[in-house]
Amino acid sequence: MPRELALRDRDLRLRNAFLYDQQKGVFRGQPLDDATGVTSIRWSEKRLHVVTPKGPGAYAAGVRVDSPAAAPRRLRVAVAASCEAGELGFGLLDYDKNAWLERAGLRPGSAGTVVLDTSVEGQRIDLMIVNNASDGIPARGSVGEVTVSADGEPPRPIDWGTLTIHNSPDPLDDGSNPLGRQPRLACKAVYYNFYVNEMFYRMAPCCYMTRVPGFEELRLDGDMTFDEAWNSPGMVALRRRLADGPLYGACLRCSEKW
Repeated sequence: MPRELALRDRDLRLRNAFLYDQQKGVFRGQPLDDATGVTSIRWSEKRLHVVTPKGPGAYAAGVRVDSPAAAPRRLRVAVAASCEAGELGFGLLDYDKNAWLERAGLRPGSAGTVVLDTSVEGQRIDLMIVNNASDGIPARGSVGEVTVSADGEPPRPIDWGTLTIHNSPDPLDDGSNPLGRQPRLACKAVYYNFYVNEMFYRMAPCCYMTRVPGFEELRLDGDMTFDEAWNSPGMVALRRRLADGPLYGACLRCSEKW
């Protein structure tokens, strides 16, 4: 989505505004508060287990659902799901217009098949998993079989290969490992290299990260020493995960051969 369009869409900005709540001048690499409610995704027993952010309407994940033809047709998506806490929401999103075509949800303690039915005209459609509540409580649940059909055609399974994680503490971790990376990963960047932004002195762990996922940024702006930054909780956690795992998404995708 073009930045100009996103800036004009107040609803879109508010969905993600909570991610940027941070006290001015606090950039010390400390752990971020879990109460920010970032997305948690894991696969277990052929089900996608999801914890959404706490923000009302905040996206947790999306899967692409291609409209089968340019002519107007009815699109039906059936989602087998369960909700353990909060209100787990599902919706069909017109990707280009950032507009909901159909939405539904599950109350806590409920399970069943959520059916989303709408008219499409060949545009890109995404099935979104969202926080459907308005009380600032994250939703928790799981998703099983998802099928897609149009105008009476036989249902087909959704392509989970297009799964995109939104509002994740580690936005580069989508569950893939294209290079077969495993700990112990001998990365020299976090032991021998020093990356700092000359404009506002942000210290980056490496050229692929601006901060360690789940931790504050680091800024050498006079409030902390180099030793404090180099051995901050975020940098220590990164080195520990390089040695013992699990690796961060950037490390799984890193093309460097040390």
